[in-house]
Amino acid sequence: MDRNDLVLAALASVPDADYQPVHMQKLFFLIDENCADEIGGKKFNFTPHDFGPYDKTVYDAVEELAGRKLMRFVNHRSRYRTYALTPEGLEKGRKLAKTLPPDVEEYIVDVVRWLLRSDFDKIVQVIYKEYPAMKKHSVYRVSAG
Repeated sequence: MDRNDLVLAALASVPDADYQPVHMQKLFFLIDENCADEIGGKKFNFTPHDFGPYDKTVYDAVEELAGRKLMRFVNHRSRYRTYALTPEGLEKGRKLAKTLPPDVEEYIVDVVRWLLRSDFDKIVQVIYKEYPAMKKHSVYRVSAG
């Protein structure tokens, strides 16, 4: 499975979801860290960045998939661009997800659901706790309170 196929398969795990940048970056970081052996190796090259693991190629994949009408950009009055699958992208992603090992497919569903119900602070804090090397260039500060 190549990078773009993984993006489609992962985002199709929870139909009709809109993904913020933090969801995208952390989802594919966690897949790379925890499932690489089962999906033919890492698909990205994450490095420590302002808010934890970051790889620009996540957005390159989204742009390419949008150009193929498999993803779209959504704006719900957010200051950040959000992303969603088109109906065609969802259909293709569901088919691709079925080619993943069942434990990987289940892991992705669990991670996506956790990301979608968690706020930015919680996501970044958990990533930093579990992967402290990703704090190296952080500008994020945990709020007191």
